[in-house]
Amino acid sequence: HIARTVKCTLVLTHRSPLPPRSEWKKIAESGSEDTTTLKIINLLELESLGSKVITGCLDASDLEGTRALISEVEKAHGPVKGVLHSAGMPGAGVIALKDKGQADLVVKSKLHGTLILHDIFRERKLDFFFLFSSVSAIFGEAARIDYTGGNSFMDSFAQYRKRLVGDGAMSINWGQWGVVGMAANWEKTKAEKKQQLQSGKGFSSHQPRNGIRLNFKAEDNGQETWIIDLDPETDWVLSSHRLSGKPAFIGISTLEILHKFALAKDPSLHLEISSIAFVTPLIFEPGVGRVIRLVVKPSGGQMSFRISSKEDKNEKSREMWMDHVKGEFKLSEEVPPERVDISEIKKRIGVHTDYSSHFTEVLNNEGRPVLKYDARWNCKKTNYHNGREFLIEIELREEFQSDLEHFAFHPALMDVATSSVIPIVDPELYLPFSYRDISAFRPLPARFWCHSSLDPEWKKEDEEIKFKVKLCDEDGEMLATIGQVSFKRLGQNLGRAVQGPDAESPVKPVQDLSTYARKTDILPEEGVEVFRRLLAFLQFPQVVINTTDLVQDIYEERPSYKKKEKMVKEEEKTESSSAYERPQLSTPYEAPANEIETSVAAIWKGILGIDKIGVNDTFMELGGNSLLAIQTISNIADEFDLELQPAVFFENPTVRGLSDRIVEMIIAMKGADELEAMLKDIENES
Repeated sequence: HIARTVKCTLVLTHRSPLPPRSEWKKIAESGSEDTTTLKIINLLELESLGSKVITGCLDASDLEGTRALISEVEKAHGPVKGVLHSAGMPGAGVIALKDKGQADLVVKSKLHGTLILHDIFRERKLDFFFLFSSVSAIFGEAARIDYTGGNSFMDSFAQYRKRLVGDGAMSINWGQWGVVGMAANWEKTKAEKKQQLQSGKGFSSHQPRNGIRLNFKAEDNGQETWIIDLDPETDWVLSSHRLSGKPAFIGISTLEILHKFALAKDPSLHLEISSIAFVTPLIFEPGVGRVIRLVVKPSGGQMSFRISSKEDKNEKSREMWMDHVKGEFKLSEEVPPERVDISEIKKRIGVHTDYSSHFTEVLNNEGRPVLKYDARWNCKKTNYHNGREFLIEIELREEFQSDLEHFAFHPALMDVATSSVIPIVDPELYLPFSYRDISAFRPLPARFWCHSSLDPEWKKEDEEIKFKVKLCDEDGEMLATIGQVSFKRLGQNLGRAVQGPDAESPVKPVQDLSTYARKTDILPEEGVEVFRRLLAFLQFPQVVINTTDLVQDIYEERPSYKKKEKMVKEEEKTESSSAYERPQLSTPYEAPANEIETSVAAIWKGILGIDKIGVNDTFMELGGNSLLAIQTISNIADEFDLELQPAVFFENPTVRGLSDRIVEMIIAMKGADELEAMLKDIENES
């Protein structure tokens, strides 16, 4: 707008260096779409409108660099008439995990940049001195304390300069822009990341590792302890399987871990597992490392095992080890069963053919992913079936076949092979519960067949669904057998599964930013008109630019409003779904005795759909599972404004135990007075 209407000298600063001006034309015509090329194209367009463009590579917080650039410009082109300070970094991350250095990077461009420009032009009345702030300073914004603080400073400083200098100082609280600007670029970045995930490049920004490493630690009276070397930042086997956005251990990875143990003991023997049972999910919180161990000890003619973890603090830490998986196994010389005839099975049961891919997401009722996989799970090719017997063709995508150099029993392939028939039998969502009688004979190839049979006694109303599974290669040679794999039905309010992209579909380039503009976003032409009007009316030191009702937006951004809105939604969910009667449990019913227990029990009721929940009832005995636990933890954390770790939840699995722990946490973090005030709020809301 300025270049077109005024035809002036524009001085634009930037942090990243640009190529020499002599190369700009060649770069602009190269057809590349990288950031540097797009910047050069825009600069040349500004000059084509009749303005002269001068660029300066410096940080907004660089006092000497800014002073030198302005001095040089004014000597050659005359005094500066106006300033637009729009530098900024978005800021992100959990407040509790953010250090001063991270916050300073975001704050300094806003705060230091403003002070530097004011100092240089302190004695001069400029036509305009515009500070580009954000509505985040008005509304507040979760986690972005540094960004919000920087914008709030700009708002206050514009008032100060207006009184001190009396020029066109103004802080502009912009709402979200569509097509251009920081928010639009963030939407584009999210889209690019989503496409990267769908293409199977994983969720972690670190260089991925492959395989699972097992390191011997100690032996005591026949009990052996091994450390399982897994890192959610580097191992795709964790980072590519997420519960509510957090890396989580894949239960069937237990087979690979025990296979590593068997190889270390006697490579000539194969693994026979009589049982694998899942106790609690192993979930990795951001910034919190965990030590994972395998403990094996003799048990009759077999060996019992436990996979457990604790927070990675130090050797003397008193934190309890939390069990995640347990079971029994032995090493065997048993010869694999005879090969099977794939064509005969296909001919016998091939009444129907299913080509759908395995789901890669489970979304809750608000559309947010509760469970998410990467493209390794997109390996189901064909399923021949008659409704109770199934022959599934499994093939690992070519870009992941190097995984097989590190995995004998690839977790994604095993997961899909054992669970992909469930949607045909029952459209409800299920989670793995246990495995029995596993014999692991040979490593899985990139392509193999899974012959699965539904338990003949299964009925539609059953909460548990069971299959018998055989895995064989293309020649019918047996790779592994599972006498029984058991899945439990999830809660009715969880959401829906979403299938992954077609294995052959290419990753499409992200479209132009207008694709991501919302109806409430400020469009470029609207922003230009606002800017024109602000230049014509400079009386106010602060102006908020918002496309919706500002007073209503401020009200809706209040935590109390969001909390109330969430409660209304939960009540609607509860009313729309019938609550089940209390089942027969090992503990007698005892009603909640205080406000905390009442609130916790109400949250459990909303998640589990059970009418009367006693204070001594355990979450798992009531039918809870790992996904429902994550949803419950999130709701309790919101209700009491706490950082509730999954470990705390599973160590206190009753309403009373968890309520007592919540009271301790509130007193430790906020004091007894805060607890009393919170109890009053809960009592008033009820």
